[in-house]
Amino acid sequence: MTHLGAQVHVADATTLSMSASTQFTAQVRASTHSGPVLIALAARADSPVTTSIAQDADWAVLCVKLGQMKMSEAKKTVDEIGASQFIGSLAVR
Repeated sequence: MTHLGAQVHVADATTLSMSASTQFTAQVRASTHSGPVLIALAARADSPVTTSIAQDADWAVLCVKLGQMKMSEAKKTVDEIGASQFIGSLAVR
């Protein structure tokens, strides 16, 4: 898909293992040459790679699953990754 003259990439890292994270990060960096990359990550508490990938990204959007994520966990996520990294949040059902 092309948007504003550049291809938009989507990467699913929701089940990414620590052993595959280096290769994944290299692939994401290579993809950014042709356009932005949107990365879906698992909850910080469920994945050891979520924090480092989110911190390495240009920006992050916090997605909160209503009824599944406590506000205290959302706050811990923002605190651990860094509030300045986030450009917004979404609440989804």
